[in-house]
Amino acid sequence: MTPHHLAQVGGIFALLVFAHFVADWLCQSHAEAMAKSQNNLVRAIHCAVYSTLCTVVIGTMTESMSVVVWSFAILFTSHYFEDTYAPVFVWVRYVRRPPGVVDLDTFKAFAGTNLGLILMIVVDQLVHLLFLIPVSVMITNPHLSLITGLIAMGMVSLLIVVAYLGKRLAK
Repeated sequence: MTPHHLAQVGGIFALLVFAHFVADWLCQSHAEAMAKSQNNLVRAIHCAVYSTLCTVVIGTMTESMSVVVWSFAILFTSHYFEDTYAPVFVWVRYVRRPPGVVDLDTFKAFAGTNLGLILMIVVDQLVHLLFLIPVSVMITNPHLSLITGLIAMGMVSLLIVVAYLGKRLAK
């Protein structure tokens, strides 16, 4: 990857980060934010709105329908499973390891602290932003959309496994 190409990917990534925060934060009600981790329908509607808004922005940057379709699929599925907060629970429980966090109730108590809330939001957002990287690469390299999309969906599959494990471990 040349410095010029890296700059293109970075510029597109920056625009997508802005779109992400608008779609994920400003276009979501408080009620949705509080319910989405436990309510599949609320989470699916939020992810559909989020993915649609981001895909509209992506559509202005590419003429490739393949990139648009892959982008929607990547953003919807990754967002859906990350917004269970199960991957965040796994990170808190097994990486951060604050004293006393051993189950879902103690995780919720930790998330209710200032530090816990900040860490939860940051880890959640970092995972969301991670999935904007392959989308940015696809926009600048539409001829690589198949392989980039498959790699990104492999990342989503890993996220699904972590979310599943998080849900199982939280019980």
